[in-house]
Amino acid sequence: MQIKIEIAEIVAALTFNQECFLEILNRDYYPFFSEKFPRIHLELETTDEIHYVQPLEACLTFEDDLCRIREEYLDGFFDFRTKKGGAKINLQGLPWALSAFIRNVFTLLLIIEDDAFVFHASAVLKGNKVYIFNGRSGSGKTTISRLSKNCIVLSDDHAVVKKTDDNFFTYATPCWQDYSFGEKKNTAYNIGAIFKLVQDKEAYLKKINKASAITELFTIPHIPAEFLPFERIMDNYHDLLEKIPFYELHFTKDDSFWRCIDAVER
Repeated sequence: MQIKIEIAEIVAALTFNQECFLEILNRDYYPFFSEKFPRIHLELETTDEIHYVQPLEACLTFEDDLCRIREEYLDGFFDFRTKKGGAKINLQGLPWALSAFIRNVFTLLLIIEDDAFVFHASAVLKGNKVYIFNGRSGSGKTTISRLSKNCIVLSDDHAVVKKTDDNFFTYATPCWQDYSFGEKKNTAYNIGAIFKLVQDKEAYLKKINKASAITELFTIPHIPAEFLPFERIMDNYHDLLEKIPFYELHFTKDDSFWRCIDAVER
């Protein structure tokens, strides 16, 4: 069996012969099914093996063009030269491990080959724009998502931002064991603004200059330096922050922060 999925304009052909994969893909990836020609090929199979690495946290190692992706229930790889990969996944951790494998392969391709950003952030669609709320674990990304009842939450953990035709767009991602809400479409969305989250006793916005914004946003993924085009990455950060406003969002645990955002948007 084979299913092709497309995420942020990257198409992957997933080949497998077990019904358990079909069930999960139909449930979590159906908005991302594609008929386009695949850029990469991934082969999936089940295994009885369990690996004693950090539980529920994928470990990436690199050797030349080959990346190994391992976690407790997963032993996978991706070859950047051949654009082929595969994964052996234990049935005990099938949903999470399958998500971890696909998420890591797409994230690597987006960063290394497509010069995209993959922020640890929530992405919330309100009206015709997506607002990106950036922050470390515990900063309030999920709280912001759950307080956005009249919006579509694309993800509370990953925000993919990619440049197309001199403009930046964000993309929906599948259910990668994170919180999402509402009907998301597999399309490019306009970005309204990016926010750094600060929990506070009142809600307000503070504009941040570009130099400080780069410091807040810039992250180095766990990828060897020889794979990373640092000069292009920095150029893209500068370009992103020329086109997309960045604020420090002070918020309380209610939806009053949206009034601050709406006021700026008007």
